[in-house]
Amino acid sequence: ATLCAARRLGIAGQLPNTAKRTMTVARHLAVFLVERGGRILARQRPAGAVNAFFWELPQAELRGVRPNLARVASETLGIQPLTATPLCAVFHNITRYRIRAGAYAGRLLRPLPKARWLTNGEVRQQAFSGLDRKILQRLGYP
Repeated sequence: ATLCAARRLGIAGQLPNTAKRTMTVARHLAVFLVERGGRILARQRPAGAVNAFFWELPQAELRGVRPNLARVASETLGIQPLTATPLCAVFHNITRYRIRAGAYAGRLLRPLPKARWLTNGEVRQQAFSGLDRKILQRLGYP
């Protein structure tokens, strides 16, 4: 007790000074695995975005109580989900976000800007976000 500087200064009851925590935000994402000729569709995040220059599978945020997966996928990505049942679901926490992501098989309806078809070797070499890497591993990709 004699070595405690806070007690000597009379401020022990005020420590630790814990700031109010930022509220967590729940997010629900639909991530799409679009395959063609042994390759998968992915895009690189732009400069200035969160996780800039990391690669990701096409994805869209699902908002509301009962979002229409097919409509959101078609309107935002030009992708048609092949089924309403996800291939897998993963949970991912980053900073204040609590993310639940369902991975769905999809078919490309129109070109996706800045997307590329990657081979398995390219998937292994590229830096994917942690969420996307979890999904790829769960689905058996290297």
